[in-house]
Amino acid sequence: MSTTARDYLDEVERLFLLSPVVHSFQIREREARLHEGFIRIRAILTNGDVLEAFEFVVATPDAVQTLTYRLHWQQGDGRLKRRWDNAPHHRDVSTFPHHVHVGPIDQVESAAPMTIRQALAYIEEALQRDDSLSQG
Repeated sequence: MSTTARDYLDEVERLFLLSPVVHSFQIREREARLHEGFIRIRAILTNGDVLEAFEFVVATPDAVQTLTYRLHWQQGDGRLKRRWDNAPHHRDVSTFPHHVHVGPIDQVESAAPMTIRQALAYIEEALQRDDSLSQG
């Protein structure tokens, strides 16, 4: 379990290194201190999709908490698949400020709070499911 913001961001980088669906990635920005930090990553996925991810975290004695995030998953041609964020707009969603934009029509839906780690796990599952459907 992460104890500092720096440890947490190191774990995030390791996830991208080890993910079976990440073809390549670039750390666009990263600032890590003991108690707070942020990371901005651009990843090209094995199917050509792109994940642009930003997360700002703070570390307390008990846990590392995500304060702000924007996780944008799109097809290689730029069409939106999902974008999770907690920008304080869309006050009509029941999980305000947490929400997800879905599909090319950018439909806004309620969503649980999200982290880069959770988004990458979601994408891995979705792509592996799509791959098994195309093979079967």
